[in-house]
Amino acid sequence: MLRVCAACARRFCFGAPVRARVSATAIGAQDASSSTPPTPESERLLSELQAETATLAADMRTHLTPDSAPDKLSLMMRHHLDAPGKLVRPLLVLLVSHVCNAGPPACQRQRTVAIVTEMIHSASLIHDDLIDGSDLRRGAASVQSRFGHRDAVLAGDHMIGVASQLLAGTGHPLVVRGMATAISDLVRGELDQLGETGDLSRYLARTYRKTAALLAHSAKCAAVLAPGSSPATAAAAFELGRSIGMAFQLVDDLLDFEASDGQLGKPAGAADLRRGVLTGPVLFAMQTCPQLRAAVARRLSRPGDLQLALDSVARADGVGQTRMLAQLHCREAHWQLSQLPAVPASEALHSLIDRLLNRQH
Repeated sequence: MLRVCAACARRFCFGAPVRARVSATAIGAQDASSSTPPTPESERLLSELQAETATLAADMRTHLTPDSAPDKLSLMMRHHLDAPGKLVRPLLVLLVSHVCNAGPPACQRQRTVAIVTEMIHSASLIHDDLIDGSDLRRGAASVQSRFGHRDAVLAGDHMIGVASQLLAGTGHPLVVRGMATAISDLVRGELDQLGETGDLSRYLARTYRKTAALLAHSAKCAAVLAPGSSPATAAAAFELGRSIGMAFQLVDDLLDFEASDGQLGKPAGAADLRRGVLTGPVLFAMQTCPQLRAAVARRLSRPGDLQLALDSVARADGVGQTRMLAQLHCREAHWQLSQLPAVPASEALHSLIDRLLNRQH
């Protein structure tokens, strides 16, 4: 049974128009799937756009590693990019572009937003590994473990610098401002994590800043660059990206308790908890377990504290509650998508939302 605080659900899951649309009692009563199954046309389009993201990844590599003599910076870029991630973010931008263009594929400026979005994400991963002291990223050595702390800082900075140049090339002030805000939110989210207190509301706010803000702003930028774009379309695209980003991170956090190192391509087995980062499964458990709250307050410093935390998460079904909150955000994403033009790309995006919710890595 989902025990998500109703106030938190209203504040962090929904905007004002949505509060009247979904009642607190309906949170656990519906599934998060789209109302209609994907059609062969939408599945074909999704497959084509997934292939196109590989082209975007190649373009990103070209921007980050020019044809000059391979210096150390280029070597670091190639090392990081040789283990590509899921490329969900550029795929989302391509799909939102299709939808907001009412059918036509992404234009060059929308493709640039897709590339920049992945660059910002990649830079954040390099810096995350520095902060966390992680030696593994995507199943390979992280940049900081391969090249050292100082050089890894500069590698991430280089990505942000190149991304900024590309953004300026779009010539659209709202796009530049939006993506700059996403970068600022990302940094604030990282700082919020360092000062985590165990409050569920703060965790959800941090989840928005660290993950959802980038997807929200990139989706809005794709909408802004669409022909005949309106403020309503841009707002719906923003909320769509935000809801997808929230659900994506919530699933990431629960997989940290369920998946193996091999599945995630990075350390698993409650790795966040082991390094003092409190995520949804633990925070839900803390609501009903005073002993866990006390153990967290002393940073799991006593023998047996970690096992106490893991047992508490299992008893409270912290993973299940986190998954249900992710379902809630997916349902909101489906609704926001229904406010945009109904084209084959819409069906493909409905399908992608469901896949992101049910993924295993």
